[in-house]
Amino acid sequence: MKTLTLKENQTLYEVIAQQSPVDEPLVLEQGGRRIAVLLPPDEYEAYRAWRQAESIHIDWSEGRTLEDVVADIKRRGPGIPNYREATVSLKDLLENTSHDPTFNLEEWEREWAKINAEIEADDEREP
Repeated sequence: MKTLTLKENQTLYEVIAQQSPVDEPLVLEQGGRRIAVLLPPDEYEAYRAWRQAESIHIDWSEGRTLEDVVADIKRRGPGIPNYREATVSLKDLLENTSHDPTFNLEEWEREWAKINAEIEADDEREP
């Protein structure tokens, strides 16, 4: 990584022109302290995608509806890795899904309760 000092009489354009094309990170300093880092476009895009992926957190806190969560995901937009625009609403998918006649909700809830109890017991054992 290269470091350039940004002097008071140098414009940022002149500094960048000295290093064109920027093929590795370029640190700009002024008065002995870092003020910026210029990145090659590919590195910047990779960093941006990583930051966006790291920031993805769906808040299911009380009072949030499914519509709130979907709106939050849409707001984040196509920059999210593996993002695809929906062609049908989740509501329509759920309403038009065929029902399994062998599905037993009570049995499923009993099994889920056992699994949840195991998870909670494991959580209590961890320091």
